[in-house]
Amino acid sequence: MDKHLMLQILVNLIANAKQAMTGVSNRRHQVTVRVDNARRDDTGADDEVRLRIRVEDNGVGIDAPNLPKLFRHGFTTRAHGHGFGLHSCALAAQGNGRHSHCA
Repeated sequence: MDKHLMLQILVNLIANAKQAMTGVSNRRHQVTVRVDNARRDDTGADDEVRLRIRVEDNGVGIDAPNLPKLFRHGFTTRAHGHGFGLHSCALAAQGNGRHSHCA
């Protein structure tokens, strides 16, 4: 993957994590970036090892019904959001044979 594209994705994910914590006042804000190796399907059926990057925060969370919508163009939970950031991350990852996932 192009390093500039990867940087763009990381900056967007970290910015979203930071914004998710703006409504949290009862605990210290924390963003964690984890990098590890993972098999393509995590079952070992495919021997291709890939780099897995996770951006985690302790923000307000995402309502379960919104999880399938997160990477759709135009979907946002913010009053002034435009719904393009996570969508563009997903497109960039897919364009390079990768995928985006939220849990």
